[in-house]
Amino acid sequence: MNDSYRSSDELKSKVKQWLVATGYPLEMRVATVFRARNPMMLTQGGHYLDPSTGGVRETDIEVLWMQMTERLAILALYVIVECKAGDQPWVLFADPDTQEYIEVGYYNFAVSASAEPDDDRLVGSVHDQILGHGAPLFEGPTPACYGIVQMKGRPNSADKGDERNEAYDAVRQAASGAVGALRDLKPSTEPPSLHYAVPVVVTTHPLYISSLDAEGEVVVEPTDSGCLLVRPAGSADSILVHVLHESGLERWADLCEETASAFEGVELHDGRVLRPARKARRLVRRIAGRS
Repeated sequence: MNDSYRSSDELKSKVKQWLVATGYPLEMRVATVFRARNPMMLTQGGHYLDPSTGGVRETDIEVLWMQMTERLAILALYVIVECKAGDQPWVLFADPDTQEYIEVGYYNFAVSASAEPDDDRLVGSVHDQILGHGAPLFEGPTPACYGIVQMKGRPNSADKGDERNEAYDAVRQAASGAVGALRDLKPSTEPPSLHYAVPVVVTTHPLYISSLDAEGEVVVEPTDSGCLLVRPAGSADSILVHVLHESGLERWADLCEETASAFEGVELHDGRVLRPARKARRLVRRIAGRS
């Protein structure tokens, strides 16, 4: 082995060590989990127009499941994933009132419907049918939270760390990505279409949930998931953002696939029934602007 080859091999090892210390392997692992759930399309490094700044921003992962009729009426589940690697704890805050308040309905998702006078009737009718088919993502979040914060500094360290709340930044980024991605999809007006976007943050940061017990004492417990309502900049409504530790991703990805399966057989308000259509992959790439 000559010196140049040895040097190249050493450099490769250094590059690998650097990559392992970044968040890129997390993104690749998350994409692998979703790819195994039979989406119609999965994109890593997608782009959208930020509704707050008008600038182009990047999403880590976009996952799309879709049902459509032979006449191409469309019902889609669009999962926008933000990945954050790290070891500082994230704390979610919960209380009974928040849990009771957040009742998942179509108003808790980023929803983009075809531009028709009876959009509300279309959305309400479709949502009721989806619930009847058993769609776990639509059946209620556990636990529902009202805030999230990253523990300042490293555990057991006197260093206060950066004052930014990186956990909440990630949640807001996921919410903005969902709103921006839906705008880029441009739902068709005829025949009708309806797209649900579900933003999610997947992290290696340890997750905890905090609340007060009956005696007013602070309780902190580990968790692998939570969710909270966030109002993205430029949006009139708050939407539900899921926060997952990587250890809970496999189970949550299964729920996404089950929810997408519940779309099949849904009847639109004009009597058309959503069934898988031929040549769907080519159509969805055209809709997403990646043909």
